[in-house]
Amino acid sequence: MLLVMTDKELLAMCNDRLTLNEDTGGLTWSRSFGRAKGGSIAGSVSFYGYLTIRMDRKLYQAGRLVFLMVHGYLPPEVDHMDNNPLNNKPSNLRAATRSENMRNTRSSKNSTSKYLGVHFDRNLGKWRSRIYIKDKSVHLGCFSDEIDAARSYDVAAVDSFGEFANLNFK
Repeated sequence: MLLVMTDKELLAMCNDRLTLNEDTGGLTWSRSFGRAKGGSIAGSVSFYGYLTIRMDRKLYQAGRLVFLMVHGYLPPEVDHMDNNPLNNKPSNLRAATRSENMRNTRSSKNSTSKYLGVHFDRNLGKWRSRIYIKDKSVHLGCFSDEIDAARSYDVAAVDSFGEFANLNFK
């Protein structure tokens, strides 16, 4: 039988076992138990680049635990505003839905452009800009200059996503 822990129960467990440095977002074990040594840094970096902490045979993302310890509840997802999964400072974390969190992503490593929402169209010999809104691709235009295409993406991202827009130019 799978037991689901409530936010309140998880918060109590965190407060009992972990100490939060609110300036850095770092978590340390508050006391020794099992293999954990009191005062040592809690967790390890996962394959996906997130700091994870194991408690009672379950893995938790440290950012979610920090958010819970600061705000007292767990939202559907916790967004790292600077896209750094290891920066768990409370000021860098915000509540998000899945769709909001997906808006705040980086450009693909396989892209022809270093800018988000921009790729080079070989047939036209121009830079294309597009944005995805509610799972639909919206063409923003073709540009001779890659930076102009990136700026058109930024304008559309702010209009569509507001504070969750991940901009090419901050």
